Amino acid sequence: MPLEIAAVVLLAALLHAVWNAMLGAGEDRTLDTVLVAGGGSLAAAAALPFLPLPAAASWPFLLASVAIHIAYFAALIGAYRGGDFSPSYTLMRGTAPLLTALGGWLAGERLAPSQWLGVLLVSGGVAAMGTLGRRAGAVTSRATAWALSNAVVIAAYTLVDGRG
Repeated sequence: MPLEIAAVVLLAALLHAVWNAMLGAGEDRTLDTVLVAGGGSLAAAAALPFLPLPAAASWPFLLASVAIHIAYFAALIGAYRGGDFSPSYTLMRGTAPLLTALGGWLAGERLAPSQWLGVLLVSGGVAAMGTLGRRAGAVTSRATAWALSNAVVIAAYTLVDGRG
């Protein structure tokens, strides 16, 4: 992978973690989520005049991804309202790769046993980071339900975006 691409991916990961931490710490999670999504939309809109239009075959996937991302933000708000940020975030992000791999498997993609092991180790490790050793009440059943629902949504947009 070229260094420039790796740098952009790492920057995106950093920005993602920062805005999720801001949402998790904010007082009005709905307003904060709208502001983050709106800010990202404005930045993307500013780049549109300099980019080619997507291929016609991509439009259904693009529209599906928009709808799935609306569900993502709704579930994100629910997870952060229901419990502490750290367990909710790590449960969402730790479970999503496993669900994505399972969804890909159902769609006919095959992973080698070593790849499955890697998915299990990453998913288990990330999910455990936010839940092990937490104080009582930090991980509520409501937050867990929202976080797991959002992991399904994350897997869905990952598969749709990959296909599109």
